[in-house]
Amino acid sequence: MPFSLDTLGTLLSWTNDRGEELLFPQGQITIGGQQKLRGGAHVCAPIFGTQPKTSPYEGVNLPQHGLVRVSGSSATQRAFSSLGGFECRVFSFDANEVFPWSHEVLVKVSEDDFGNTLHHELAVGDTGLDRHGRPMPLSMGVHPYFATRGQPFEVGVTHEDGIRNLHCAELAAGKSVYIPRNGFWMQVDLRCSGGVVMVSIAAERNFEGGYTGINLWSDSFDRYLCIEPVLGRDRDGKPDPVYLEPGEGCTCRCSFKFSAT
Repeated sequence: MPFSLDTLGTLLSWTNDRGEELLFPQGQITIGGQQKLRGGAHVCAPIFGTQPKTSPYEGVNLPQHGLVRVSGSSATQRAFSSLGGFECRVFSFDANEVFPWSHEVLVKVSEDDFGNTLHHELAVGDTGLDRHGRPMPLSMGVHPYFATRGQPFEVGVTHEDGIRNLHCAELAAGKSVYIPRNGFWMQVDLRCSGGVVMVSIAAERNFEGGYTGINLWSDSFDRYLCIEPVLGRDRDGKPDPVYLEPGEGCTCRCSFKFSAT
Protein backbone atom coordinates (compact mmCIF):
# COMPACT_ATOMS: atom_id res chain seq x y z
CA MET A 1 0.00 0.00 0.00
CA PRO A 2 2.10 2.94 -1.26
CA PHE A 3 2.39 6.23 0.64
CA SER A 4 4.05 9.58 -0.02
CA LEU A 5 5.41 12.19 2.39
CA ASP A 6 6.02 15.78 1.32
CA THR A 7 8.77 18.17 2.43
CA LEU A 8 6.68 19.40 5.39
CA GLY A 9 6.16 15.90 6.78
CA THR A 10 2.58 15.73 5.50
CA LEU A 11 1.33 12.33 4.39
CA LEU A 12 -0.18 13.24 1.02
CA SER A 13 -1.23 9.82 -0.20
CA TRP A 14 -1.97 6.34 1.13
CA THR A 15 -3.66 3.85 -1.18
CA ASN A 16 -5.06 0.39 -0.53
CA ASP A 17 -4.33 -2.71 -2.60
CA ARG A 18 -7.20 -1.79 -4.94
CA GLY A 19 -5.52 1.52 -5.72
CA GLU A 20 -8.14 3.52 -3.82
CA GLU A 21 -6.96 6.64 -1.98
CA LEU A 22 -7.64 6.38 1.75
CA LEU A 23 -6.86 10.03 2.50
CA PHE A 24 -8.88 12.98 1.26
CA PRO A 25 -6.57 14.80 -1.21
CA GLN A 26 -4.91 17.92 0.18
CA GLY A 27 -6.02 21.22 -1.30
CA GLN A 28 -8.18 24.29 -0.90
CA ILE A 29 -11.91 23.58 -0.67
CA THR A 30 -14.89 25.80 0.07
CA ILE A 31 -16.30 25.52 3.60
CA GLY A 32 -18.99 27.96 4.70
CA GLY A 33 -18.22 30.26 1.78
CA GLN A 34 -14.49 30.41 2.62
CA GLN A 35 -11.47 28.65 1.16
CA LYS A 36 -9.90 26.21 3.63
CA LEU A 37 -6.84 23.95 3.38
CA ARG A 38 -7.96 20.38 3.98
CA GLY A 39 -6.72 16.85 3.30
CA GLY A 40 -3.70 14.64 3.73
CA ALA A 41 -2.31 13.93 7.18
CA HIS A 42 -0.18 16.77 8.53
CA VAL A 43 1.59 17.07 11.87
CA CYS A 44 0.72 19.71 14.46
CA ALA A 45 3.65 20.73 16.66
CA PRO A 46 4.72 22.17 19.05
CA ILE A 47 1.09 23.20 19.72
CA PHE A 48 -2.14 21.57 18.54
CA GLY A 49 -5.47 23.21 19.21
CA THR A 50 -6.40 26.11 21.45
CA GLN A 51 -3.47 27.03 23.66
CA PRO A 52 -3.77 28.10 27.30
CA LYS A 53 -3.49 31.79 28.12
CA THR A 54 -1.63 31.20 31.39
CA SER A 55 2.13 31.13 31.93
CA PRO A 56 4.27 30.42 29.97
CA TYR A 57 1.91 31.29 27.10
CA GLU A 58 1.57 35.02 27.75
CA GLY A 59 2.40 36.85 24.56
CA VAL A 60 2.60 33.64 22.53
CA ASN A 61 0.20 33.47 19.58
CA LEU A 62 0.85 30.25 17.72
CA PRO A 63 -1.18 28.97 14.77
CA GLN A 64 -3.75 26.41 15.94
CA HIS A 65 -1.97 23.66 14.00
CA GLY A 66 1.54 24.60 15.17
CA LEU A 67 4.60 25.67 13.24
CA VAL A 68 5.56 22.80 10.92
CA ARG A 69 2.77 23.21 8.34
CA VAL A 70 2.85 27.02 8.53
CA SER A 71 6.58 27.80 8.66
CA GLY A 72 8.38 24.47 8.30
CA SER A 73 9.60 25.50 4.85
CA SER A 74 11.64 28.30 6.44
CA ALA A 75 13.12 26.06 9.16
CA THR A 76 16.39 24.17 8.80
CA GLN A 77 15.40 20.82 7.30
CA ARG A 78 16.93 17.37 6.96
CA ALA A 79 15.40 14.43 5.12
CA PHE A 80 16.16 10.71 5.29
CA SER A 81 14.63 7.81 3.42
CA SER A 82 15.05 4.12 2.72
CA LEU A 83 13.77 2.34 -0.37
CA GLY A 84 10.73 0.31 0.64
CA GLY A 85 11.31 1.29 4.27
CA PHE A 86 10.70 4.72 5.77
CA GLU A 87 10.52 8.43 5.06
CA CYS A 88 11.77 10.92 7.65
CA ARG A 89 11.79 14.72 7.95
CA VAL A 90 13.53 16.79 10.65
CA PHE A 91 12.85 20.51 11.26
CA SER A 92 14.98 22.77 13.45
CA PHE A 93 13.30 25.92 14.74
CA ASP A 94 15.11 28.82 16.37
CA ALA A 95 13.51 30.72 19.23
CA ASN A 96 11.63 33.79 17.99
CA GLU A 97 8.90 36.20 19.03
CA VAL A 98 6.17 33.78 17.96
CA PHE A 99 7.47 30.81 19.97
CA PRO A 100 10.45 31.70 22.19
CA TRP A 101 11.84 28.16 22.53
CA SER A 102 14.29 26.51 20.14
CA HIS A 103 13.39 22.91 19.28
CA GLU A 104 13.50 20.16 16.68
CA VAL A 105 10.57 18.23 15.23
CA LEU A 106 11.00 14.77 13.71
CA VAL A 107 8.38 13.09 11.50
CA LYS A 108 8.91 9.47 10.45
CA VAL A 109 6.55 7.23 8.48
CA SER A 110 7.20 3.57 7.69
CA GLU A 111 5.26 0.61 6.31
CA ASP A 112 5.06 -2.80 7.94
CA ASP A 113 6.17 -6.01 6.21
CA PHE A 114 2.60 -6.92 5.24
CA GLY A 115 1.99 -3.60 3.50
CA ASN A 116 -1.34 -2.75 5.11
CA THR A 117 -0.14 -0.68 8.10
CA LEU A 118 1.66 2.66 8.35
CA HIS A 119 3.63 3.49 11.49
CA HIS A 120 3.83 7.21 12.25
CA GLU A 121 6.32 8.73 14.70
CA LEU A 122 6.29 12.35 15.87
CA ALA A 123 9.04 13.56 18.19
CA VAL A 124 10.08 16.94 19.61
CA GLY A 125 13.46 17.46 21.25
CA ASP A 126 16.67 19.48 21.44
CA THR A 127 14.79 22.07 23.41
CA GLY A 128 15.95 25.03 25.44
CA LEU A 129 14.58 27.51 27.98
CA ASP A 130 13.09 30.79 26.86
CA ARG A 131 14.65 34.10 27.91
CA HIS A 132 12.70 33.99 31.18
CA GLY A 133 14.12 30.57 32.05
CA ARG A 134 10.83 28.71 31.50
CA PRO A 135 10.59 25.14 30.10
CA MET A 136 8.97 24.59 26.74
CA PRO A 137 5.23 23.71 26.67
CA LEU A 138 4.22 20.99 24.26
CA SER A 139 0.93 19.66 22.88
CA MET A 140 1.16 17.93 19.52
CA GLY A 141 -0.65 15.54 17.23
CA VAL A 142 -1.33 14.13 13.78
CA HIS A 143 -4.25 15.47 11.72
CA PRO A 144 -5.31 12.91 9.07
CA TYR A 145 -8.32 13.44 6.82
CA PHE A 146 -9.66 9.97 6.00
CA ALA A 147 -11.87 9.92 2.90
CA THR A 148 -15.55 9.00 3.36
CA ARG A 149 -16.61 9.49 -0.31
CA GLY A 150 -20.16 10.50 0.57
CA GLN A 151 -20.90 7.16 2.20
CA PRO A 152 -22.46 6.60 5.62
CA PHE A 153 -19.95 5.39 8.17
CA GLU A 154 -19.61 4.20 11.73
CA VAL A 155 -16.83 4.81 14.23
CA GLY A 156 -15.79 2.16 16.72
CA VAL A 157 -13.66 2.97 19.76
CA THR A 158 -11.88 0.15 21.58
CA HIS A 159 -9.75 0.48 24.71
CA GLU A 160 -9.20 -1.40 27.92
CA ASP A 161 -12.44 -0.08 29.42
CA GLY A 162 -14.60 -1.48 26.64
CA ILE A 163 -16.08 -0.66 23.23
CA ARG A 164 -18.03 2.36 22.05
CA ASN A 165 -19.74 2.80 18.67
CA LEU A 166 -20.70 6.08 17.04
CA HIS A 167 -22.79 6.58 13.90
CA CYS A 168 -21.99 9.54 11.64
CA ALA A 169 -25.35 11.07 12.63
CA GLU A 170 -24.09 11.36 16.23
CA LEU A 171 -21.24 13.65 15.20
CA ALA A 172 -21.84 17.37 14.63
CA ALA A 173 -20.04 19.22 11.85
CA GLY A 174 -17.32 21.48 13.20
CA LYS A 175 -17.58 20.01 16.72
CA SER A 176 -14.82 17.88 18.20
CA VAL A 177 -15.37 14.63 20.10
CA TYR A 178 -12.36 13.87 22.30
CA ILE A 179 -11.87 10.33 23.60
CA PRO A 180 -9.11 9.92 26.21
CA ARG A 181 -6.87 6.87 26.20
CA ASN A 182 -7.82 4.60 29.08
CA GLY A 183 -4.99 2.27 30.01
CA PHE A 184 -2.11 1.27 27.79
CA TRP A 185 -3.69 1.28 24.31
CA MET A 186 -6.61 2.54 22.25
CA GLN A 187 -7.98 2.01 18.73
CA VAL A 188 -10.52 3.93 16.63
CA ASP A 189 -12.07 2.26 13.56
CA LEU A 190 -13.64 4.11 10.63
CA ARG A 191 -16.04 1.65 8.99
CA CYS A 192 -17.26 2.38 5.48
CA SER A 193 -18.64 0.08 2.79
CA GLY A 194 -15.21 -0.34 1.18
CA GLY A 195 -13.30 -1.35 4.30
CA VAL A 196 -12.08 -0.32 7.72
CA VAL A 197 -9.35 2.17 8.61
CA MET A 198 -7.93 1.60 12.10
CA VAL A 199 -6.00 4.26 14.04
CA SER A 200 -4.14 2.96 17.10
CA ILE A 201 -2.20 4.64 19.90
CA ALA A 202 -0.40 3.23 22.95
CA ALA A 203 1.63 4.38 25.91
CA GLU A 204 5.36 4.53 25.28
CA ARG A 205 6.41 2.76 28.50
CA ASN A 206 5.01 1.86 31.91
CA PHE A 207 1.57 3.22 30.92
CA GLU A 208 3.13 6.70 30.61
CA GLY A 209 3.97 8.91 27.67
CA GLY A 210 2.55 8.67 24.19
CA TYR A 211 -0.61 10.22 22.85
CA THR A 212 -3.17 10.92 25.56
CA GLY A 213 -6.25 10.42 23.38
CA ILE A 214 -7.88 10.68 19.96
CA ASN A 215 -9.95 13.57 18.67
CA LEU A 216 -12.74 13.09 16.10
CA TRP A 217 -13.62 16.06 13.91
CA SER A 218 -15.00 17.05 10.53
CA ASP A 219 -16.65 20.02 8.88
CA SER A 220 -17.62 17.97 5.82
CA PHE A 221 -18.62 14.42 6.75
CA ASP A 222 -19.49 13.49 3.18
CA ARG A 223 -15.83 14.08 2.25
CA TYR A 224 -13.70 13.15 5.27
CA LEU A 225 -13.43 12.33 8.94
CA CYS A 226 -10.38 13.40 10.95
CA ILE A 227 -9.16 10.84 13.51
CA GLU A 228 -6.44 12.77 15.34
CA PRO A 229 -4.01 11.24 17.87
CA VAL A 230 -3.16 14.06 20.29
CA LEU A 231 -0.87 14.80 23.24
CA GLY A 232 -1.51 17.51 25.81
CA ARG A 233 -5.21 17.22 26.67
CA ASP A 234 -6.81 16.38 29.98
CA ARG A 235 -9.58 13.79 30.19
CA ASP A 236 -12.16 16.44 29.27
CA GLY A 237 -10.23 17.43 26.16
CA LYS A 238 -9.01 20.75 27.56
CA PRO A 239 -5.42 21.93 27.01
CA ASP A 240 -2.99 20.26 29.40
CA PRO A 241 0.50 20.56 27.86
CA VAL A 242 3.60 18.72 28.98
CA TYR A 243 6.75 20.73 29.70
CA LEU A 244 10.21 19.94 28.37
CA GLU A 245 13.35 20.99 30.20
CA PRO A 246 16.50 21.73 28.16
CA GLY A 247 17.68 18.61 26.37
CA GLU A 248 14.49 16.67 27.06
CA GLY A 249 12.40 15.15 24.30
CA CYS A 250 9.00 13.61 23.74
CA THR A 251 8.04 10.90 21.24
CA CYS A 252 4.52 9.78 20.28
CA ARG A 253 3.65 6.95 17.92
CA CYS A 254 0.48 5.82 16.19
CA SER A 255 -0.44 3.43 13.41
CA PHE A 256 -2.88 3.52 10.50
CA LYS A 257 -4.14 0.15 9.25
CA PHE A 258 -6.54 -0.76 6.46
CA SER A 259 -8.62 -3.92 6.21
CA ALA A 260 -10.94 -4.68 3.27
CA THR A 261 -14.50 -5.79 4.00
